[in-house]
Amino acid sequence: MAANQVTAGLMMPVILVKVYNDFQCQVSLYFTLLEILRVMMLFCNLVVEDEEEEEAKQTIIDQTETNLVGLRRTIYLTLQSSLDYEEAAHKLLKLNLKPGQEVELCNMILDCSAQQRTYEKFYGLLAQRFCMLNKIYVEKFEEMFMTQYETCHRLDATKLRNVSKFFAHLLHTDAISWGVLQVCCTLVCCTVVCCTVVCCTVVCCTVVCCTI
Repeated sequence: MAANQVTAGLMMPVILVKVYNDFQCQVSLYFTLLEILRVMMLFCNLVVEDEEEEEAKQTIIDQTETNLVGLRRTIYLTLQSSLDYEEAAHKLLKLNLKPGQEVELCNMILDCSAQQRTYEKFYGLLAQRFCMLNKIYVEKFEEMFMTQYETCHRLDATKLRNVSKFFAHLLHTDAISWGVLQVCCTLVCCTVVCCTVVCCTVVCCTVVCCTI
């Protein structure tokens, strides 16, 4: 009995050491697993952040012109609901147009003016106000004048009268430069030259025929 007690007393430290070693191994394994999980979470967060950055860098281009149609509708409703040109200008300035959308505003003002049964000074004053506010609109209306002059033969009598009075107002108030009239001189010169060439050709042909 005493021998067994002595043996048990001797084995007890060995058992305690083994238990302690096993406990240390388990604790070490536990912390190793925690470290692995922490690294995996950091990696996942980095992957998610990279994906979000890539998505943010991607730009979506609207090929259906839905935004453009919506902008035109907004401009048209603003023009029709305004009591005077000052109110219309104030409302349109609040739209915060993006760069490149100024031409749509100019086109809508001119189109609405051309669609009227008679010319309304409202649209001329509104265009004048925008030309005074920003030189970008001056350039756009000058480009539109040259385009309208070159294609005026496509307009009916009412639209031609309204468009003519619209640009006459802008020229009279110096909202756009009188230099745009150079397109008229260019077309007239081209017409005169063409007519001269044709007439000379006809005369020469006639003389040759008579001589023969």
